Amino acid sequence: MSRLPTVPNLSQGTIADINGRLVYATDATDPTFTGLSQQQVHLYPSITLDHSGIQSPDQVDSLLEKLSQSVFSGILSYVQTRFGDSGLTSLSKSLYDSFNNIMSTQHSLPTDHHLFKANTSPLRAMAWHWHPKRKVLAVAHKDHRVYIYEYNTTTNEWDEQVLYNKFMADITCLDWKKSSHDTLAVACRTGVCVWYLNDHPAMKHIGLSPSTHTYHASSNAYMQYLSTPGHHHISAVAWDPTSGSQTLAVASAVDNTLIMYDLLQSFHTPIKRHGKGNTLLRYSPDGRYLYVACLNGKSRVWDTRNWTNTEIRNPSGLWVKAACWGPDSCSLYYSMVGKQDIHMLYIQSGNSTSLGMLDIKLLSTPSVTVPTSDGTTVTVGGEIEELAIDSSDGTRLAVSYKHCKLLALYVVTPMTSSMSASQGQELTLSGYVRGMDISSDFTFAEPIKDTKADHIAFAHSRPNDKLLATVWKNNKISFVPVVAI
Repeated sequence: MSRLPTVPNLSQGTIADINGRLVYATDATDPTFTGLSQQQVHLYPSITLDHSGIQSPDQVDSLLEKLSQSVFSGILSYVQTRFGDSGLTSLSKSLYDSFNNIMSTQHSLPTDHHLFKANTSPLRAMAWHWHPKRKVLAVAHKDHRVYIYEYNTTTNEWDEQVLYNKFMADITCLDWKKSSHDTLAVACRTGVCVWYLNDHPAMKHIGLSPSTHTYHASSNAYMQYLSTPGHHHISAVAWDPTSGSQTLAVASAVDNTLIMYDLLQSFHTPIKRHGKGNTLLRYSPDGRYLYVACLNGKSRVWDTRNWTNTEIRNPSGLWVKAACWGPDSCSLYYSMVGKQDIHMLYIQSGNSTSLGMLDIKLLSTPSVTVPTSDGTTVTVGGEIEELAIDSSDGTRLAVSYKHCKLLALYVVTPMTSSMSASQGQELTLSGYVRGMDISSDFTFAEPIKDTKADHIAFAHSRPNDKLLATVWKNNKISFVPVVAI
């Protein structure tokens, strides 16, 4: 008999998913909370993003810019007074004008794009992604910094490292390079910052080209800056997961051209298409397909073996806002802006043409009021913000909502045929998740209330040991282990 979906009441937070059943607790003294250790379920302490006292790079750069301009202006004035209208004066004025042009090179924000609208809000955590091999979390902050948190098994705490550079303005997304050393791509306003961390071998052998620059950041980090003239307001980045590949796909919010950077050969290739800009990029886990969602209501599935593409048209006025591939590299789950529906794009037998792809609406998640365990009611569902699937075996799908304070967690049934998906047998609602604020010594725990999720992702892990992380709008990051006992 199927189990009914569970809903936490206002005094409960979600601490684990055990065998498909969500477990809730009220605080650190709750027997359910203390009893998990006896079941050998490891809980992870939450993270608090509190960097309000740090001066942003923009503020520092502004001060340096004013100081530099003052110095250059003073030098120019002295040369003009000392040498009059001479060749040296003309050269000095040319250098001064060039300096001003470099310092003032800015692009106006495309305010019609949802990623850059977020910069005007008080949101802190804008984008993040899990490291594929270790429990390392990268979080992009509105202060234009990226905070790296690595789980320390000895102290049961999260060690922090900070990455920043003047080029890291208006960060929109992050992507760790798959199956590699610590390489992180950071999408920014004018280009992409590729960070090499922890004595990465590439730190000593980074190829340079006219569109790349290398910056030494600290004793254990280097940054390689990638940019192409006219290709700015980067909205998405995605590493090719194919073994041995050094290719990074880059999309713009204002231009439909994709830039494919080959960091091994130090060159880039533009793939030009007409349109208003792109919203996201998603490589299939095997690297065969690259899914591109466009602002003009179209999506494309590229077959990377021959770089042919199949175009998919959405209903008028709609574009894909959230998408994630299943580990089979054939199933892409997606949702469109302003909608409450989860769709699946299914590629049959490796045929990515229009004849081989099925576009199936799996289910709707309308906003409804449901009872909780103590008889109170909460509102769940509604307009979808993000989707995240676990990459190990693809049996969990997390969904965040624009107006709902809870996440939905679905059990995913592996595809047996296109008919099973068309009949809505792919997703089964397990229940709803409220974050839990937990201290590293487990003496403190309380539900994360009165806030909504900002970003969600599963850690790359083993099939029987998954970990769902959520960045909440109150600057907390909470974790829900998904285990089979």
